[in-house]
Amino acid sequence: MREKRCSKCGHDKPISEFYRNKLMKDNLYSQCKSCCCAYERSPKGREAKRRYRTSEKGRETEGRFNASAKEKERKRRWAASPEGKEYNRRFWASEKGKDAAHRYREKYPNRYKALRAVTAAVIARRLPRVTTQECADCGAQAEHYHHPNYNFPLDVIPLCMSCHHRRHN
Repeated sequence: MREKRCSKCGHDKPISEFYRNKLMKDNLYSQCKSCCCAYERSPKGREAKRRYRTSEKGRETEGRFNASAKEKERKRRWAASPEGKEYNRRFWASEKGKDAAHRYREKYPNRYKALRAVTAAVIARRLPRVTTQECADCGAQAEHYHHPNYNFPLDVIPLCMSCHHRRHN
């Protein structure tokens, strides 16, 4: 097994103790994983990360990462997990969550009324559950009801997530 010397702590460690970095000659960071983690947790490291995230390049990078299919799937799985459900339940029960919901209802009263009308129609079985429908655009399983016009709350189109995003962008 090959070893490499950490530029920070000076110890010789196996290459499995170094993160990959395609920009380096040997494709590995010069600092070991434990030194990298210690720096990230330090005040200096947190400040550097904050400055990068608020920079234009950092916002672009974060936007690309959040838009990636891998990250979207990771967030979806986490939200469906017991920990994610508990987090969401606690958030919406907190004052911050209640304020966010109240602001949304005030900012978009027509959207909120349309959502409530669709929910009531599904419960009363005047509308089928969206998951029993096919996407109107691509034929995949629908996940959302799309409102072309919020003034007609029950005039909805079943769409999958990607087609729904496409219609709004």
